Amino acid sequence: SAKLQAVDALGPLNAYEAFMLQRLRGAAALQEGDLVRAQAAFEAVLAAQRLTPAEQLQMLASMGQTLYRAKDYAAAAKWLTRYGDAGGDDAQVLALRAPAAYFSKDYATARSLLLAATQADADASRLTALTTWRLLASSQRQLGDDAGYRQSLRRMAVQHPQPALGAELV
Repeated sequence: SAKLQAVDALGPLNAYEAFMLQRLRGAAALQEGDLVRAQAAFEAVLAAQRLTPAEQLQMLASMGQTLYRAKDYAAAAKWLTRYGDAGGDDAQVLALRAPAAYFSKDYATARSLLLAATQADADASRLTALTTWRLLASSQRQLGDDAGYRQSLRRMAVQHPQPALGAELV
């Protein structure tokens, strides 16, 4: 970090040097656990538009996953959404978008993503994970969507029969 500060004293940098310096700053900040500084540096890297599309997706996914693990859900949701919007298709990365939205109290976005996930499962004749149903039902409840909440509970009870779910439906 001190070495990176010394580079600032050298004087004006050309665009490529500034880009590389921000990449190094971001990596150093991540290593130090300074997620705020890392985000700022990587925002500058992305703004420089010098990354290949694959590198850009990797950076967006990595920051989204790192922020999610650090429980900075609002920031994670932002990076993960950008990953999806940029064409990212890693299912494990995309699966973090809904819980990140939910835990950052963006229940409308969480509900939308979870409804899409349950529909994709239905279209593929797959069972939806119980955790997905629970997040969806909770999102609907937080939004006052009683009809959607009851429908999710019914579908959850059909796919994952449990006495507690039956009791909650009654």
